[in-house]
Amino acid sequence: MKKSIIIIGLLLSVALVGSTSATDKSTEPQTPALQSALPFTPDDLYEVALRHNPDHLKAVQNTSLSGVTMRSALGTFLPSLNAGFQLSQSSYYNATYTNPDGTVSTYPRTETSYQTIVDTTTTPWTLQLVPSGTYTIPVAEGKNRNSSAYVSLQEMLNLGGQQYFGVKNAGIQNRISKLQVFSSEMNLYYMVRQGYYNVLARKRLLELAHQVMDQKQEQLKLAKARFDVGSVTELDVLQAEIDVGNQQNAIIAAENSLKLEK
Repeated sequence: MKKSIIIIGLLLSVALVGSTSATDKSTEPQTPALQSALPFTPDDLYEVALRHNPDHLKAVQNTSLSGVTMRSALGTFLPSLNAGFQLSQSSYYNATYTNPDGTVSTYPRTETSYQTIVDTTTTPWTLQLVPSGTYTIPVAEGKNRNSSAYVSLQEMLNLGGQQYFGVKNAGIQNRISKLQVFSSEMNLYYMVRQGYYNVLARKRLLELAHQVMDQKQEQLKLAKARFDVGSVTELDVLQAEIDVGNQQNAIIAAENSLKLEK
């Protein structure tokens, strides 16, 4: 009697576990999945991983940066080119002038013009200055503008070899970055295929668990039928029910394993 009570308690525990799992199954979040009309192959998943895996994208970006460093190191051998342009402008305005006697006058000023006449009435001939008119000198003003441009080309040679070893180190770093990308690709190649075939294995194990469940249920039916005719005891029936409950737990565990592997 005591043994039967223990077995019934185990059955109730199995039933509670099954009901709890069924309740959690309806409320658990859905696992994000890729959508496609055709089944994914390992190569398809590998291409997806190359586009979206953050560690691989970081390695690719590091390679791009090392390429920039390599070009920068090579650029130290190139000459430097400098170019410039300059424009200056000034204006002047002189409103006054200084007379021969030291006095200061203002513009405009009027001057008398003279012409030279040869006097033939005298012997010898003489030259005479005769006023011919007047002219006006305006205020002195204007602008001065100057412009200049230059281009210079310089080449610096480091005799200590700093430029050479800078390029060499940049090349080594660039090769290391490319090898890291290659290593990342190989790791993704291995991980994707391992995960892919692990999923197939988990699906197969789940199918086997369901097949075993069918066998356990058939054994439970057979045990009940034998109990009805008196060929087995009630303990055999309870043991068959326990086996069915245990197999239900095995199916739930296989389902969870499949979800985790996906």
